[in-house]
Amino acid sequence: MKNLLGFLLLTALAFASCGDDPACETADWIGTYDLTSDAVCDLGDGTTVESDSTFVIEAGSTAGTLMSDGMEFSFNEDDCTADVLFFILSLDGDQLTTTLGGDCSFEFQRR
Repeated sequence: MKNLLGFLLLTALAFASCGDDPACETADWIGTYDLTSDAVCDLGDGTTVESDSTFVIEAGSTAGTLMSDGMEFSFNEDDCTADVLFFILSLDGDQLTTTLGGDCSFEFQRR
């Protein structure tokens, strides 16, 4: 009986802690983001990449997809990231980071 009570308490604690970390959903991504970092990034081989000053994300044509600049993509609900062409998008609240390679990234803030 003592072991059963301990098991029930652990199970209740596990479910309670899951409620503190909501899944990343389509609605979390949708919005217009303004560039807050430098607009130019050096890839290290003499090549530079320039970012637009805004980044717009809309709902895609199907559930669980997003669209930006005419390109539709899906995202990972567990870690709130998306792979789009050569970029990795990461969403943390209202902060969107686009990363190209390991050293080149741009930071955006939702309006």
